[in-house]
Amino acid sequence: MATAPYRTATIPPTSRSSKSPTSREQVLAALEPTTLELSQSVEDVESERVRLHRHWKRQLERVRYDAERAARQYQVVESENRLVARELESQWEQSLVKQRQTEEQYARFERQQPSHLNAEKVQSIRSLAADIPALWQARSTRRQDH
Repeated sequence: MATAPYRTATIPPTSRSSKSPTSREQVLAALEPTTLELSQSVEDVESERVRLHRHWKRQLERVRYDAERAARQYQVVESENRLVARELESQWEQSLVKQRQTEEQYARFERQQPSHLNAEKVQSIRSLAADIPALWQARSTRRQDH
């Protein structure tokens, strides 16, 4: 029984041409879509900040109105109606406590918010996002960041 001769396939050596991208270039190319996302995120952060502040302002308005209303009700009650007056006074005090708590929560919310992004900061973020290779090669970028 004769065995078939082995064919040796000649595989051309894989040589890296100057046209094939390096791993650095591949990473940078993969990061390109994030430019648009980052730019959009900046706008989203600002619109979310505005929405949250509007929400808190409405909430503060509501508790202030409730406290003022409770005060008016207490002030118009006849002094002869002690039970009614006591109940209205209690409601007024509760609304003042709620108003104070809401104002404290709002103050805490404002302290926890990151600083406002002014136009200069927004433009800086957008220019960095648009030029990822410059960010990659910046002196402030450490080797561990690559």
